[in-house]
Amino acid sequence: MGRGVCWRQWCKKAGLSGGVFNMFGNAAGIVTPIAVGYVHGVSATSEDRFEQLKQLFGLTGSEARLALAMSQGKTIAEAAAQLNLTVETARNYSKRIYAKTDTRGHADLVRILLASVVALS
Repeated sequence: MGRGVCWRQWCKKAGLSGGVFNMFGNAAGIVTPIAVGYVHGVSATSEDRFEQLKQLFGLTGSEARLALAMSQGKTIAEAAAQLNLTVETARNYSKRIYAKTDTRGHADLVRILLASVVALS
């Protein structure tokens, strides 16, 4: 991308949303483009993310659904209710998810999932 590219337009054309973009000038009036932001893919469906979780971490379908719900800010109990699981079953699945993703708890799982290619898709 060369000088003068409007990052908002570029992101919009690429099907991406989000971001904080700005340009700063120095004392001589020379403008240097600086981009500080985030990019969030909006084209991936939950089904895409579900399949990516299964492939990336070797999760079963039920584990991937639970991990996806947990990564969206739901507690284990809330995710269990959404997925029609008992809380105990969801806890058992979560233990398997933590083992397969090499995480130590809910917050660690969310961090890993949001930093993975699943979040970028």
